[in-house]
Amino acid sequence: MEKSIVPKIKKNAVVLAMICTLAVGFLYVVGQFTELHPDAYRDLIRSIVFGYGIYLAVYGAYHGIYKKIPAVQDKGVQSVNGQKDKSVKAYKETPLEAICVTFMVITALNSIMMLTGLDTPKEGIFAYIHMMTRIFIISMVIGIWMFREVLEGLKNCRFKNILKNFYQDTRHHFIRSIAKTFTFITAAYCILVIAFQSILHPPGGTVFYQSLLGILLFTVTALSALRIIRSNR
Repeated sequence: MEKSIVPKIKKNAVVLAMICTLAVGFLYVVGQFTELHPDAYRDLIRSIVFGYGIYLAVYGAYHGIYKKIPAVQDKGVQSVNGQKDKSVKAYKETPLEAICVTFMVITALNSIMMLTGLDTPKEGIFAYIHMMTRIFIISMVIGIWMFREVLEGLKNCRFKNILKNFYQDTRHHFIRSIAKTFTFITAAYCILVIAFQSILHPPGGTVFYQSLLGILLFTVTALSALRIIRSNR
């Protein structure tokens, strides 16, 4: 038991150190173009450790439950004359879905913490930079863990397939479709604000975190309505 745990601990430590190094370098480059929060580096490291811990906990629990439920394991496996068709594999989560689900969970929890006083809201443009840095960090974590899947996905990546998969997700993988939509809208929102900060003068603070929860609520409502419309056709 101990022999199997020690390599995992070492692997996680190496991955965490790599992510912290790359993220600090990324923030340093950003700091050359805009003024950072005085505690930017401290908050960044804390966010990485917090996010990495959440990722391990959520996906450890998810896969633990997944393996114990036969109905979930057999999902997507078609039956021919009462026999399971082994040529049809059950649905496998993609790196993009893993990134979006992790980002959605962490952002929702963190926004609630900011609004309830459990954490200090980021002010000004740094709040938006911090959010983009979070996406960058989560992408690195999952990119390292799912390196083979990333390479396979890049080989088979087609814009038409992305749209087709998104359409299918809204019907069969509802939570994942919510996560992807929320992540894309949030990323676009932050990029636009950062790009036009001289015009918009973003306040950040609690207003920003309220807007994130508003985007999540809008996404859930819109996709729920879309799903209901489709089911009534």
